[in-house]
Amino acid sequence: MTKVMNVAMIGGGFMGKAHAMAYASMPMFFWPAPAIPHRKVVVDVTDGMAEEARQRYGFEEASSDWRAVVNRPDVDVVDICTPNNVHAEIAIEAAKAGKHIICEKPLARTVGEARAMHDAVKAAGVIHMVAFNYRRTPAVALAKKYIEEGRIGRILNSAAPICRTGRQTRIHPFPGASRRRSPAPARSATSPPMSWISLITSSARLPRSTRSPPPTTRRGRCSRVASTNSARRRRLRTPNAARWM
Repeated sequence: MTKVMNVAMIGGGFMGKAHAMAYASMPMFFWPAPAIPHRKVVVDVTDGMAEEARQRYGFEEASSDWRAVVNRPDVDVVDICTPNNVHAEIAIEAAKAGKHIICEKPLARTVGEARAMHDAVKAAGVIHMVAFNYRRTPAVALAKKYIEEGRIGRILNSAAPICRTGRQTRIHPFPGASRRRSPAPARSATSPPMSWISLITSSARLPRSTRSPPPTTRRGRCSRVASTNSARRRRLRTPNAARWM
């Protein structure tokens, strides 16, 4: 009989949505599986938000108290999908409670936090991982297998793109596809890259007034991007970080 693992997901926002979809669809892609995740409880910052996440994502229970949830005896796995500022605190508490841990990227804000998390899981002897999900993609796993078996010969070089910065693509959070944008011409390799804020606002179809203007010179572009990102960090830092404290 396949083992069932009760999952407590901490954080019901965007990344929680992605993880809940993965738990629901996992048996369709990985079978037979050594264990099946059961969506036991989802945690968010208020009871109302947690209940909404429970109904949307198919969890059995909802809670707004992550400390109580990670110490429950009927929870096997703690999945951390919160803002980065509380990854370390939740992971260390879950490790002390003997729970296996999945933590979203980035692992921590500092090297010190990451080391404290590593020490906690090692001391507890629990299974732990950062959610580098692409490593588990079947095609990537098959490529790794072929390389290890020497079936494609000696590897002399490899390359992997980290991101696309051209206006010729539009990014879709779900179902995860990118499609070509016909109105705008493709950018050449020598074209100045667009800023992250431009890419994000373009992808989200925000009003043009909220987007960054096209760069003129490299120096002017760098100054503009730095000031834009600084202002954006000031707007976003406090509400999202403080609500989980």
